[in-house]
Amino acid sequence: MKAIRLKGSGGLERLTVVEMDEPGDPQEGEIRVRLHASSLNYHDYLVALGKIPTADGLIPLTDEAGIVVRIGEGVSKFAVGDHVVSCFFPEWQNGEAVSSGFPGPIPTVELLTRQVRLQGLTVGNRQQQIEMIRALDANDMKPVIDKTFPLHHLIEAFRYEASGAHFGKIYIEV
Repeated sequence: MKAIRLKGSGGLERLTVVEMDEPGDPQEGEIRVRLHASSLNYHDYLVALGKIPTADGLIPLTDEAGIVVRIGEGVSKFAVGDHVVSCFFPEWQNGEAVSSGFPGPIPTVELLTRQVRLQGLTVGNRQQQIEMIRALDANDMKPVIDKTFPLHHLIEAFRYEASGAHFGKIYIEV
C-alpha cells in the first residue's frame, strides 16, 4: 500500500511517497481501518514544514475518515463496516484540558511585550467530537469541501492551503 512519510528535516520537499506492507490483523483492543479521505489542517502544514519537531518517517495527516475492516479481540465499541474518524487527542476522552505548546506556564507578559501574534487551535475531547458528529447527522449537515487532491499531490494541497485561497476543507483522497 502507498503512504506519504516525512524524510529528513525542513520543507514540503521532504514529503515522500513510499510503499508499505499491509498492517496485518489488529491486536487485542485494536481496529483496522481502510482510510478513504483526510482533510488538511494547519497543524499538518506546520509538521510538513518542519516547524513542529517529529520523528523521521512520520505519516503527517491527522484528520482522517474511513471504514472499519477488521476488529481485534475484545473490541466492543466498533464493528466491521462502521464509518469512523480520527480523534486529534485519542487519550483525551472527556473533561477539560488545555495545551499551550509551551513547557510549563504560558509566558504571557513576555509574549505581550514582544507584541507576538497568537493564533489558537481549538480541539475538543472525544466525547465532544461524538456529540458534534451526532448533531451534524441529526441536522443532515455536510462539511464545505473547497478542493480535492489525490494523495500523491499532497505538496500541491499544502501549497494551496498556505495560499489562504480556500473556503472550507481541503480534501485528500486516500
